[in-house]
Amino acid sequence: MKGYGLTVTILIICTENSFQTAQDHAAQVAKLQVAKDEADARQTQMKEEMKEEMERLKTQFIFKVQLFTNLVISVVLTFSPIATRIRNIHAQTSVVRSFEEDSE
Repeated sequence: MKGYGLTVTILIICTENSFQTAQDHAAQVAKLQVAKDEADARQTQMKEEMKEEMERLKTQFIFKVQLFTNLVISVVLTFSPIATRIRNIHAQTSVVRSFEEDSE
């Protein structure tokens, strides 16, 4: 029976070590799961923030394009030959009117 006592003691020690290893492994798995869940939540939040930023930039770009288009149209209308002729006609008409008013 003495031989079995040593074997039983070794089995008990091995079982305790296995149990402790299993507990350590379970604790590590739990920590990794929490870290994964946190990383997933951060990634989801960052995706939402990026979508919002893209929408903001699209809106800002559209506004700037419209502003630039209006500016170009304004410049074209201001300096186009037709606009220049209209201004010249208007200036001549006002000179003639002021001359007629002075004559009266």
